[in-house]
Amino acid sequence: MSTPSYSVTSKQNAPTISMLGTSVAVAGLLSLSYLASRVLPNAQTPASYTHHEESSQMTRLEGDAFQEDLVRWEYYLRSITEPFGLFSIEHVARLRRVWGEIVRRVGAFCPLPITQSTGDKSLQLAWDNGLQYVDIEITPEGFFHWYFRDRNSGEVLGTGDKPMSTIADEFLVMSSKIIETLR
Repeated sequence: MSTPSYSVTSKQNAPTISMLGTSVAVAGLLSLSYLASRVLPNAQTPASYTHHEESSQMTRLEGDAFQEDLVRWEYYLRSITEPFGLFSIEHVARLRRVWGEIVRRVGAFCPLPITQSTGDKSLQLAWDNGLQYVDIEITPEGFFHWYFRDRNSGEVLGTGDKPMSTIADEFLVMSSKIIETLR
């Protein structure tokens, strides 16, 4: 049986939960045109409406969309946690700790990671901007493995098969660089 995974591929694509080889779209992020229709419900723009007002309203709505996605991601994490899911409360708590470290480093609107289980019952968080990829696996025993790849330069970094008992600073630096490009 395959374990569900959660990913947000871009602002235009819906988050997806994959179960048993099928993908089910889960209420996607608001498209720019939909955001505009919510910001300006009337077809005409008021004469007093400035670019600054539009920008701050769009930022607020993007924040709302982010919060909605964060709620869905939290729901996914609860769904994979015992007693209903395959992963222990402690294991998912370690995944949340990694997420918390990344958010502290890059800020509140950190793009949600691709979140999935691996074949060895680890949980994985990953970010991919097309040119670079970084992931971290959290093992059931509480160890961490991380991997980074730059597709342009061919640079590859990470722990390989060597388990780490702490989250490597180098992983946090590399993930922060990739995440900044996804904002």
